[in-house]
Amino acid sequence: MLAEHGLTQRQLQQTSQATYAANNLLQMLNSMLDFARVESNEATLQLAPLCLVDLIDTCESLILPLCQAKQIQLQIDIDPHISPF
Repeated sequence: MLAEHGLTQRQLQQTSQATYAANNLLQMLNSMLDFARVESNEATLQLAPLCLVDLIDTCESLILPLCQAKQIQLQIDIDPHISPF
């Protein structure tokens, strides 16, 4: 909706980052609620594959703007021998 109002490229990027962060926060809250349900025996856990590289990329995209704003270099090294799943 904001994209339709003639925002600058920087404003569009910030809006996109805010939306992305908000969606991740929502997922985190849902995960916490799911964990609470498991602890109260109202739900069961299911094992599912997780792409570690995607998870790290997601974390990096959320943290990188904060690091850049404080002029902190973010370096992520992933051992090539670690399976991504």
